[in-house]
Amino acid sequence: MVHTHDLVNSVQYTNGLKYPLITLMNEQQIDDLKRFCATGRTVLGVNKTYDLGGFRVTPTVYKDLSVVRTTTREHPITFGPTFIHTDSSWLTYNKFFHGIDINLSLDDLKDEFIDDLSKLVIGSDEDETLKESIRRCFRRSTHTLCTQNLQENTLNYMEKKVGYSKSNRQRITSAIYGEDGLLFAGDTDTFDFRLEKLKEKIASLDSKTRKKFMPYFNDKLLPLLTEFVINPANDDKIQRGWTNNKCESANHIFNTEWRLKDVPTFINMFGDIVNRDRIERSGAIHGMGGYELFDPILHHKVDSDKRPNVSEDELNRNVIVPTNGLRTLRKTPTAGKRANQGKRKRVGRSHSRTSSENHIVVA
Repeated sequence: MVHTHDLVNSVQYTNGLKYPLITLMNEQQIDDLKRFCATGRTVLGVNKTYDLGGFRVTPTVYKDLSVVRTTTREHPITFGPTFIHTDSSWLTYNKFFHGIDINLSLDDLKDEFIDDLSKLVIGSDEDETLKESIRRCFRRSTHTLCTQNLQENTLNYMEKKVGYSKSNRQRITSAIYGEDGLLFAGDTDTFDFRLEKLKEKIASLDSKTRKKFMPYFNDKLLPLLTEFVINPANDDKIQRGWTNNKCESANHIFNTEWRLKDVPTFINMFGDIVNRDRIERSGAIHGMGGYELFDPILHHKVDSDKRPNVSEDELNRNVIVPTNGLRTLRKTPTAGKRANQGKRKRVGRSHSRTSSENHIVVA
């Protein structure tokens, strides 16, 4: 399918694995990640791995900062590069993240690698294999962890390993993750004060139980919070209390009805959803659909009396292609090809734009 499906970027066969590793990634996604994520404007979230029966899927998600939903006025969260695999070791994830790293590091204008992703922030859950792979593949970037996932793990440890009551579990998690908790301390003095009070609470509760929470807190949880949550927030890399669980699209798509699909069927279904989502968001340029252009780029909106004299279906078939950080809207659909190009475009390859190509800069 790598030669027949626009979303299939690579199919890799690895020694020791029975099935190939498949990366779904197109040029639109990479260009969006360069504009929105590599510049530090929004987090590239690695969503949880979904087990669909015969294979696993690990999607990335990001906010499209060029548009907002007409109902909530929030930026939509959309799919980025997605990984299909059967093994979940950090070596396997390296195959996926290395491909993203290469494409984000490539300067298309100069046809060279810039190797500077210091502003990129990658968010994930506490999965150790993901953490190790992200650390190895994005050495200059910031890695943050989902606070909702950390909170759930903390609650689970206090319940299953320590035996705190429900009310006491809520007291501790509130003192860590709540708005008046440790993670939301805005300065060193406030942080130290809240940490001291938190440890006093834990010590008091531990004195009434056989198993203790304090060793886990001191040896694992606090260092984890400091490195992956508190320090990135103090450095203004992320918002305090960042979570990776707002991807409603992923939760809706990867539900039980997708289980036991064969891989080609899944890729076709997933590709259709990615394309429909892109088309709907691009409708904001013409004031159509459920999205609007974000305020800073409203001047790129095409007025209704200035739209091309074509039907809405024909407009929807046009392809949005970011170029030099700007979006361009082709007047003539090219079915995945550029004008005067014989082969289908591929992510990661250098390219040049011909003078015969007719386009309008819109964002």
